[in-house]
Amino acid sequence: MKKRNNITAKICLFMLLLAFLAMIALPFQAWATDDDFDNDGLYNEDVESVCLPLLTDPLSTDPQAQECFATDPDRPDLFILLLRAEPTLLPYDPDNIENPDYPAFEFISNESEWFNINVHVIDVTQAPDQKISNSTPPQYAVGLIEDQRTTDGELGISQVGIPTKIISGRVFSYRIREDVENACNEQDPEKCDCVNSDGEPYYDENGNPVTGIDQIVTIYQKNVLAHEIFHMLNRVYPVNKKVDYHYAQLGYIMDHHMTYKAFKKEKKVTWYINDKWAKADVPVFK
Repeated sequence: MKKRNNITAKICLFMLLLAFLAMIALPFQAWATDDDFDNDGLYNEDVESVCLPLLTDPLSTDPQAQECFATDPDRPDLFILLLRAEPTLLPYDPDNIENPDYPAFEFISNESEWFNINVHVIDVTQAPDQKISNSTPPQYAVGLIEDQRTTDGELGISQVGIPTKIISGRVFSYRIREDVENACNEQDPEKCDCVNSDGEPYYDENGNPVTGIDQIVTIYQKNVLAHEIFHMLNRVYPVNKKVDYHYAQLGYIMDHHMTYKAFKKEKKVTWYINDKWAKADVPVFK
């Protein structure tokens, strides 16, 4: 995902025109209804649970300190191998004993109105070789590294499809925070806010509109995490080489980049952080 661009009124008009043209011309492709792929990060065995790490000997009865994850026959199970930085900036809920990492993946989990996916976040001790199944061929988890670099560059990078035993996704959480700080600090950072794909405010757990750098960074990171995971699901993705296989700013998570706008009279900045998936992106499973 690219870094954001500051937008002016003229650019806004241009982007609206571009979005309209893209909706006409962009050759969207949907995921199939019976679309189970090998090595797609989605668990495809008919079992009630997955216990990790996998036993060296599949016939062994020694649990080897395994942790088991309940799988759901009615929706796909996505395993995400997350390597956090220290200290981490990615969303984390210590009160969620069973899955403290879950809030980071809100935009691509069953918490999203678009994706009915059961997300399991694991660490390297549970899948040292990224493998989550001894099937033939084996299944591998989606791999993500939280990168601490702050030098100017991409906010997230990934490889389409899941390479065997290779963690190909990176989310630059420190760059995302620096990006938001730089924009918000140009005005009054306490007035900095953000809106979703429909132009509506995000709300915090108390029902108040999200404002301030910390809360905006959290939402931005959720967007980038979902964006990069989608690239790595070994699926059809937006085909538009002019924007590096992304959508051309249509208000979707798979857009080319996020934007913000400065309102100098009000001394505030509004970020436009998408939470919507294109209909063509949403998987339908039998």
